[in-house]
Amino acid sequence: MIRQERLALLLIVVAAVLLRAFRLGHQSLWTDEIVSALSADGRLWWVLTQTSVNSNIPPLYYAVLHLVMSLSRQEWVLRLPSLLSGVASVPLFFAIVREWLGSRVALVCAALVAISPFHVWYSQEARPYALLLFLSLLSLRLLQLLVARPGDRWLQLGFVLSAAATFYAHTLGLPFLAYLAVLAIRETPKERWGHWLRLFAAIGLLLIPAVYRLIVFAPSASADASRTFGLAFVPYAVWAFATGYSIGPTLTQLHLPSRLATTLRYWPLILPIGLIVVTLATAGAVSLWKWSRATFWMVGLWLAFPLAFALLGTLATRHPFNVRYVILSFPAFVIVVASGVLATRQPLWRAGAAAALLVVSALSLGNYYFVSRYFREDNRAAGHYLTANAATGDLVVADAPYTARNLTYYARRPDLTIVGYPPQESPAPGAAGVLRGGVTNAATRPSMRADSLQLQDIIGARNRVWVFLSRTYHGVPGGVVLDFCDRHFRRLRQLETDNDILLILYERRPS
Repeated sequence: MIRQERLALLLIVVAAVLLRAFRLGHQSLWTDEIVSALSADGRLWWVLTQTSVNSNIPPLYYAVLHLVMSLSRQEWVLRLPSLLSGVASVPLFFAIVREWLGSRVALVCAALVAISPFHVWYSQEARPYALLLFLSLLSLRLLQLLVARPGDRWLQLGFVLSAAATFYAHTLGLPFLAYLAVLAIRETPKERWGHWLRLFAAIGLLLIPAVYRLIVFAPSASADASRTFGLAFVPYAVWAFATGYSIGPTLTQLHLPSRLATTLRYWPLILPIGLIVVTLATAGAVSLWKWSRATFWMVGLWLAFPLAFALLGTLATRHPFNVRYVILSFPAFVIVVASGVLATRQPLWRAGAAAALLVVSALSLGNYYFVSRYFREDNRAAGHYLTANAATGDLVVADAPYTARNLTYYARRPDLTIVGYPPQESPAPGAAGVLRGGVTNAATRPSMRADSLQLQDIIGARNRVWVFLSRTYHGVPGGVVLDFCDRHFRRLRQLETDNDILLILYERRPS
């Protein structure tokens, strides 16, 4: 690597560190991050084997987080493994792309990842996705090196361990392992396929405990099981790859029934950004095709395998599509866009394309860091408000069992009773219409009278009650709780945040 190239990469990595370290602990932990903290708490053996908090994800990330939590439980400390994984992914990605497309494209790719709002989001989240992406890149880089040096035992060991660890970080590693197998076959003469067969057999042996765990402990229901397959998933994933989650509609708005109408209101922003991204991606795909058919297919399959796995999973399981489930497709998307930036010899085109992407990232990151309506839901503010204002013995009704857990995590008031509504964590087997946290939709939930009776039973003869609503209070069950309490009680005080946290203290109306 020449001196200028090293300096450029160093500056890119420094930028990646600064963007990921900035305000690392500013936002509250959201629901899934609290699941991470609870799953990583306790003795290490319990962390590795527990299924009571979360059974959807193998325990590697929780084990890493368990070690970090011995230092502190502050938000920025819990997010530190993701930050380190995100930063380390930048030079690793550069090395992979340089092997296929040369230093110029590799530097643009590294720069795009460094400033990516999408990648920054997961590098500042106490969840396994940044680690998953790092391990996938590590295993791919080691595969590249093994193609050139197949007899290197240390490379073989590193490849086997990193590939297996990808699955132990998340079950989403499975399609990437399939991609690695296809890539190994494409890159190797047929007479050496036996070499790869032995390595992948070793990976398979290492995966037996994780597969056994998944079979014995079936994954729990998704928190968003009401969402079904939709054709808009793929373009939305592309949008998120390009802009993150902090331009246009907020995440809350995208979860509401009116999300289409809300999205259309942002068309003056969405349309030009979409045209830029589609134009660059198209130019990049054409450029890759002209550069090398083999490289085109390697990048194309990298993009397609995780995406197809997530889409098929949406059709075959209770888990809806989510952009984070296709995070392993993100690097391939970056390669295509970077190739589009460099697709022409016209300096003005390149400068304009690079400037447009930089502006989009800057706008999105500015919103992410400073505009509260794009923040993760502020469970911390709700917990602190409750701690400061609740009386001993107070009852708190949360809009779902999982939100009750969020409030309990931050309030840390054992003298309070915090319950989720409806109280059951999940419906009976075979029940239809399941929403977040076991809540049923309007077509299958009990009647309004049954709702009232259930809430009367929960609240009893208490003269005061708190209601905690988080994101879902625009509909069922939050609307039910608010309607009941507003009819029978009066509001004394409340906390409401821009990112859809609502905490209300009610007092019973005089008879």
